[in-house]
Amino acid sequence: MSSAKIAKNGMINLPVDVRKRLGVQPGDRVAFIETDAGFSIVPIKDPFELVDPKNMEKSKELIKELQEERKNEAW
Repeated sequence: MSSAKIAKNGMINLPVDVRKRLGVQPGDRVAFIETDAGFSIVPIKDPFELVDPKNMEKSKELIKELQEERKNEAW
């Protein structure tokens, strides 16, 4: 299990092993999702990173689904 210390300004540094497993790098964004079991840290990916040029229609559908989910979460 990895841990991190919260600084006075509320910031934390994610341990290297956590960053690697999440696939995040400096400048990337993460979301904190509250669940019944606690909080989960989830990388926020740019939808265009998910585009598969070989299957553009499927990629467009996925982007639309993600946009709808984010729109619904805002309400």
